[in-house]
Amino acid sequence: MLQIERASFAPHRQSTAKSLRLSLASSFQSVWVAEKNEGGTNRIVGAAVLYPHKNRLRIYSIAVDPACRGEGLGNAFMSKIREIAENRGCREISLEADASDTRLVNWYTQQGFTFLKTLPDYYAPGEHAVRMTARLV
Repeated sequence: MLQIERASFAPHRQSTAKSLRLSLASSFQSVWVAEKNEGGTNRIVGAAVLYPHKNRLRIYSIAVDPACRGEGLGNAFMSKIREIAENRGCREISLEADASDTRLVNWYTQQGFTFLKTLPDYYAPGEHAVRMTARLV
């Protein structure tokens, strides 16, 4: 998971190895991984970290190995995340995305998310995020 994190996010936006271990051990968070069989060995090629709240499921992060992008893993993660949220009785799914990454924001829009607000300096000074939500009910 750490390799995918490093390949997917700028250094100051990456989870540390310790943070990922804590996520995996957490009774609050849930971590989902996608694996690909390569020569009889499964290799992690994607991961999603989710934070459940009373009526909302927050996507903390989704990362896919750059070599596997375009294979539908993001869509598969979103399908699973919606299933988890619905099974928990959540009314919405929320996330924050890099405001300057229009490809990513457009992909979330295609997944049913709508813009809620801009979060100035969310990642670092001058690095804004957008908060987006997808209503389930």
